[in-house]
Amino acid sequence: MGTVVLHTVHGLLPAIPTPEQSAVGHGAPVAASLILAGAWLLAGTACGARGLWQGRPLLTWTGLMLVALSVSYGGLAVADRPGHIWILGSALLRLSGLLVAVLGASLELERAFVEQRARLFDSELSARTNETRWQLHRARRRDRDHDLRSALVAIEGAALTLERHYDTLTDDERDRLTSMLSSGVDRLQSLVVDDSRPRASFALAEVVRPFVGNLMAEGESVAVEVPEDMVAVGSPAETAEVVRQLLDNARRRAPGGTITVRGEHDGGAIVLRVHGRGQDQEVPGIGRGASTAPGRALAEPSADLPMGLHVASRLMRDQGGDLWVEAQGSGRCSFALSLPAPALGAAGA
Repeated sequence: MGTVVLHTVHGLLPAIPTPEQSAVGHGAPVAASLILAGAWLLAGTACGARGLWQGRPLLTWTGLMLVALSVSYGGLAVADRPGHIWILGSALLRLSGLLVAVLGASLELERAFVEQRARLFDSELSARTNETRWQLHRARRRDRDHDLRSALVAIEGAALTLERHYDTLTDDERDRLTSMLSSGVDRLQSLVVDDSRPRASFALAEVVRPFVGNLMAEGESVAVEVPEDMVAVGSPAETAEVVRQLLDNARRRAPGGTITVRGEHDGGAIVLRVHGRGQDQEVPGIGRGASTAPGRALAEPSADLPMGLHVASRLMRDQGGDLWVEAQGSGRCSFALSLPAPALGAAGA
């Protein structure tokens, strides 16, 4: 009984052809088929493993199809009759066409995914930038309203005092009240003029100083090399937000180290560099030993950097400046921002 079962199973299994019976005798390129089978097997294994690791089903199915193509080429190499070769050949053609279609669909989906991700990133970045700008504008409005009320109160107090007590005031008191009235009017005019100019010349040290003071009060070590007479053209409020982002990023990437803030003239621009020393302040994408010459702009989407730095980059570009990353060697880097320097005539004025 057992012998009958073994003979039956043996008859159902495909016979392994001898070299004389195989496709070699019919002129089929066995060596090429085996090479192609091995190549497709490696490619399919790599695609399938990557698809499983990255959670991309379409890439996994592509890998399985490549493995099936490899098995088909292997079957073509051991086919024992010309009819079998033609059957396998036609199946290979259909499978190859299907594989081309799947690969084309995969590439199109990949392109659409990358494009959609870039659009989504740009939309989120625009929304975050507008929100940050609105918050800065609201804070600026609040400070401006406070300054306006203070100026109006000073003008009103000086005017009422002069009106009601002019005859009883001494000359010195009248001069002092008149001076207060004049300074209040000047302050009011400057507030109105500044509010109508979104971009203005400002001292970079005045923007950096408050944040450096806060860090030093928290026990951080900060080295500041920004000349007091270094003047840039832009939005002081937005530049202050960018400086805050850079200092927070330097403290987070190099805890316990010294944060260096250095301002330099670079042709017609003012460049401020922020670097955290201590532990490695590495930025993914800039490997150890990278060149220090090229800077990496922050305009492109990157999950390696916080969204706040991309918002800071957008704020800088919108006011005529820029923000980039500079490799310092050994995997460390510094962040640099630039703003236009005032013209010589404007600076002199």
